[in-house]
Amino acid sequence: MRRHMWDEESGCFLAIGTESMEMVHVPTVGGFMLLMAGVPTNRQAAAMVATLATPAWATPLPIPTVARTNAHFGLGKFWRGYVWPAPNYQVATGLAHYGHHDIAARIADSTLANALKEGISERYDSVLGTPLGVKGLGMSASALTMALDGLTSNDYFIGIQKRTSQ
Repeated sequence: MRRHMWDEESGCFLAIGTESMEMVHVPTVGGFMLLMAGVPTNRQAAAMVATLATPAWATPLPIPTVARTNAHFGLGKFWRGYVWPAPNYQVATGLAHYGHHDIAARIADSTLANALKEGISERYDSVLGTPLGVKGLGMSASALTMALDGLTSNDYFIGIQKRTSQ
């Protein structure tokens, strides 16, 4: 995977055609989910962190399914820029495993805060955070699992405690 799928320019892993073994030069959230499996080297993981911090991926509700600077990004099109809680959980977990707790917490905090505000939904608009798709979809409760796994920041929970105690 490291040899055939890593793309230095994109700062993530890319899909490859199964017959041609040619890279598909459209970075997606899937290229970051390999963090959870421990595939990237430490150097590659650091490059992925830098990529995720760019405006292309750090949307108001991160992480869109494709970078918002990519020609394939288009809200209103399935898997072309929406945010799904389950991939965010996988990416945040992988980032934490590599020691990148700050960005993992940023992703987890944003995902969980949006789910608590808007309700559990299959996917969300990456710019507005509005819920889309199936409401209450079970796999999307992975937004809550981020908190249970300790991926959210302490500041996030302090804010919740202050709001609920008032």
